[in-house]
Amino acid sequence: MLFERVLTEFRELLAQLAREVELSVSSGHTNVAHISEAVFLGLLNALYGWQLKDMNAVQRNFPAIDLADEDSGIAIQVTATTSIAKIKSTIKTFIGHELQKRYSRLIILVITKRQENYQQTAIDAVTGSRMDFDVTKDIIDYRTLAADASTARPHRVQLALSHLKTYLRGIEPDLADEDFDPPASPEESLTTNLIPIRFPDTIFVADITAKADKNRVDRKSVREWLSSQGTTAPSDYEVRASQLLTFWDLTRSSPFDRAIDAGTITPLYPAEYYEADIDQRNTFRSLLRLLLQQNLFHRDVRWNHESHVFFFCPRSRQQRERAERWRGQRSAERTVFERKMNRDDPTKVLSNIHLAFSIRFVLISQQWYAALTPDWFFSIGDDFARSHFSDEQLSRRKRLEREHGVRNAFRFIAWWLSRGTIGDLLSPSGQGVPRLEFGEEVTVSGGRPLDEETWKPLRSDGPELGPSLF
Repeated sequence: MLFERVLTEFRELLAQLAREVELSVSSGHTNVAHISEAVFLGLLNALYGWQLKDMNAVQRNFPAIDLADEDSGIAIQVTATTSIAKIKSTIKTFIGHELQKRYSRLIILVITKRQENYQQTAIDAVTGSRMDFDVTKDIIDYRTLAADASTARPHRVQLALSHLKTYLRGIEPDLADEDFDPPASPEESLTTNLIPIRFPDTIFVADITAKADKNRVDRKSVREWLSSQGTTAPSDYEVRASQLLTFWDLTRSSPFDRAIDAGTITPLYPAEYYEADIDQRNTFRSLLRLLLQQNLFHRDVRWNHESHVFFFCPRSRQQRERAERWRGQRSAERTVFERKMNRDDPTKVLSNIHLAFSIRFVLISQQWYAALTPDWFFSIGDDFARSHFSDEQLSRRKRLEREHGVRNAFRFIAWWLSRGTIGDLLSPSGQGVPRLEFGEEVTVSGGRPLDEETWKPLRSDGPELGPSLF
């Protein structure tokens, strides 16, 4: 039947939209929720017959919600965050501005995939008697829309399908796919910023018995306690629910021996831990970052918590410039750190420029990846404190960047991470120390060929950066 074909295509495009949003979120594109508002505004209006409006267009930074239908009393928050904390925060803001008096129903639309379970009691503690919010009905995602389409009027599903095609394929409702899509061959390969990673096969969990501050149990209190006992703790451990989590083998001698109850040590497969719930998955993500931080510290790359980036440092205090040999299409040298000296007094350091990168760890189809984004870091002094002018310097640097420069920076960092890790693993000093391994960058084949020059942004008349960093 015609309606069944329309319904099937609608469901497939919804799933495609969810995958593309999830990939964007995993790659660190934080503006994806804002972009998705326009997509879902038209989609929901078409499917349900609502008259939703963009509330941020009505009032800048409208509190709690993004879309609303005044006549139907429907208010919607569009978000990529799935946590119960986000839901509670939205409801608190909604009530705080007394929007429950203006709208009879609040809907949280998760643009990726909502959690399977939310605690109604946790929500009731926030709403009280002021408004109704059902976690089973008022937190929705693309699967909700797909299910509702099966009972919707056919013409509404057709309208919603046309809207999806317009955004996902750039096709007007009265035009066919072949009018706009490029030919299927020859195929084009697309390179992502995802790099597969490998970590030790076992993690260890144990109860914490000693801490510097008995009123709290966190990473800082554990580190302070170990320091008071003359032990320097490595960075690669996490603390959750009064338990220590690490890749170090706690059944053998480890830096954490004095802080844990040996009788509670439990070896686990990593998946046993991170698949339990979303909070444990986030704790595991944090542990991966801390493991990388510990590994890179020995290679003179540091973590800056304020900017959330790793940045290259000099090998010694006297070194004014650090360069690394690497091999892409050919052998080359790349500058990763440089001290800028004061012109009036060349003996004084004006500022430091560092090649930097951010990393987000994402789980896709049971495989963990590092989503790597090249960046810059600007510092002052020998302790490399973030420069007060860092935002201005970063903005100026990125205005001069070209796509080939970003691509080359990514290729260098990916190569450096993978080759360096292998060398550390093979060295005698690396035995028994947990390591994070990096694979080759992920390339997706089967894409339709595009003329690169057609869609590239116009170049300004400003100077171009050269092939190296500085």
